Amino acid sequence: MQIKETHIGQVLSVRRRLMISEVGPASVDSCRIIQDIIDKSNLHVTGPWHFVADNLPQDNHTEFEIEFCLPVAGECDEFLNDDVQARELTRFQCASAVYEGPLEHLFEKGYQPLVKAIRDQEHSLTGESREVYHTWCGPDSDKNVVEIQFGVQ
Repeated sequence: MQIKETHIGQVLSVRRRLMISEVGPASVDSCRIIQDIIDKSNLHVTGPWHFVADNLPQDNHTEFEIEFCLPVAGECDEFLNDDVQARELTRFQCASAVYEGPLEHLFEKGYQPLVKAIRDQEHSLTGESREVYHTWCGPDSDKNVVEIQFGVQ
């Protein structure tokens, strides 16, 4: 676990209210919507995808707010609509750990050890968490690199 502060800057964002089991299909659709805007604009991608969750539940049945965000540079107002917003991902103090592997083990081998380390060091959670997709090769790939971040105080 690493404690760090991140500052991403401008992102294109699609916000949804979902259950954990719905994130995969919704991410495909939401990321495609954002990528379509990138393809028809002069925007430049400046970083990896960030999936930002508010009060991530510990079960598969509770809905929560999630944003699918892609860091960009450039003017984008003419391409925005009801689904896609431009906003700034502000500074974020977080506990961070990197998980490598298929998504089926993300919670067991990524989230659980990080949450345990946060509790062991007695940090307080803010309720915001992020997944940063540094490398994505598909849900079953052992080459995925996902950084898990929990806001801490």
